[in-house]
Amino acid sequence: MDKKILAIAVVAIVVVAGVAAAVILMNKGDEQKEQILTHRLLLMGNVYSDDTINDNDVTVLQAMVDGKEKITVAGNEIDLTTSDIKKYADVNQDKKIDSKDISTLKDIINRKVTKVFYENAKGEITSVKVPMNNLLIMFRRVGTTVAMVGASDMVKGFISDLAPGGNYAFLGFKGENLGSGSEPDYEKIKEMDSTYKSSGGVTLIADATGSAANLEEKVGPGIDVVRMPVTEGSTSEHGVVTLGYLLAYNNDNHDQIMEKLNKWISWTDSAKKTILDAVAKMKDADKKTCIVGMYNASASTATINVRGPGQAEHDYSVECGGNNLCTGKGPSYTYAELNEYLLSANPEYVFIMQQETYLLKSKISAQTTYNEFMTHISLQR
Repeated sequence: MDKKILAIAVVAIVVVAGVAAAVILMNKGDEQKEQILTHRLLLMGNVYSDDTINDNDVTVLQAMVDGKEKITVAGNEIDLTTSDIKKYADVNQDKKIDSKDISTLKDIINRKVTKVFYENAKGEITSVKVPMNNLLIMFRRVGTTVAMVGASDMVKGFISDLAPGGNYAFLGFKGENLGSGSEPDYEKIKEMDSTYKSSGGVTLIADATGSAANLEEKVGPGIDVVRMPVTEGSTSEHGVVTLGYLLAYNNDNHDQIMEKLNKWISWTDSAKKTILDAVAKMKDADKKTCIVGMYNASASTATINVRGPGQAEHDYSVECGGNNLCTGKGPSYTYAELNEYLLSANPEYVFIMQQETYLLKSKISAQTTYNEFMTHISLQR
């Protein structure tokens, strides 16, 4: 089979070298290159629409307050009449866009606020007390995100999936077992909130809308529940970036969390660029031959996780024209099954992706694992 293998791998998410690629502002003499506007940070005040809050947002918001319809900032023309820009301009959520929003935005930048508004996984604009110092993790994959951005020491409690003996125990959180994800121990949660009241109480970090969907009702209005879509296809990047920013805000671990979040941003952006560059070289008719593989290779289990549209943590299949081939069997393949599948599908490109979960739980370098993986799938090439 004639196929091209593009490896998108890192040695480890927690130590991978790099800088934030999502916010690109590079000097070339006196000329500034255009920035990439991603709007993954779902924080009120993000009117410049990149992955951070800074003076660019103040400039855009001031133009809105002044009644302008367009403004060019750092090489990007911003349409100030769009609904998204207007929604994120109401920084203090008083239903008006005025000078008070500018003052609040400046206070956010200077880390002077004790509450920020953001858009959660349900599309609701809600608030959270900051800094968040004491985390209760209510879903296994948000636990992975919390660990990935270096906030593990902030975790005080977790559901049984993340407790010793659980499927996600490898994250190594220290704290109390709060019971199952579908029916946690609400009384213990309330007791812990009282215990940590002097340092802001507890904040529950939950999945988008799934397990324990009635968390907010059961714990009451005094305890914040942050729901971010860290596993929901194309919106997962919004979840990771927003959660990382919220965890870092005015926290003692701010620099550590932002450094690791920026490294994750660099990794995921470089992955998408690799895919886009490869797909751009293909004829439209051939895009259906594009295949995206995310693997969790192991010498003992030899299980490959191959994700298709709607299954991937990051919806890279969109970059392949929506015609990703890896939807046939499901997410798990042995080496032999994957070889058989690749022989029958004969894709022009195979994208090999390292999963964050694997990188966090393994002490073997990603490069070693990648080499082993390539040896196995090369046997029948």
